[in-house]
Amino acid sequence: MQLGEIVFGLLVSAITIAMQAVLTLALVRALQRRALRRVKEHSLPTLLAVMCGAGAALTLGHFLQAMVWAVLYIMVGAAPAHNAFYLALQNFTTLGYGDMVPSPEWRLLGPITAANGVLMFGWSTALLYAVLNRAVQALRLF
Repeated sequence: MQLGEIVFGLLVSAITIAMQAVLTLALVRALQRRALRRVKEHSLPTLLAVMCGAGAALTLGHFLQAMVWAVLYIMVGAAPAHNAFYLALQNFTTLGYGDMVPSPEWRLLGPITAANGVLMFGWSTALLYAVLNRAVQALRLF
């Protein structure tokens, strides 16, 4: 087991967790501000706008998190620059085509990236559920 892989993996995991926390707080604050404004029409289009906006923001956040992993892959020589984002995104989403792997001395970064991605996607799923639940209640749709 390579201690360096674990240290770098935990460091980048902490960075992506911080990114997710900031994004979560920003989304919650934005939705709270929106809820304070009077909504002229409590309707399905409003719910769709809220859900699409939250989903798009979270998707962008995940791409940025995968980019942080790609930067690490490049910095330590785990993957060439032209393939680093592809490999990071593959690992982060747990897709794992297997057509690319990190260099042998950095292979442990793949599973660490995947574990971090599962955590981030689970967090996003929970947040989207909470947003949907609050929006449905606020709009009194169901």
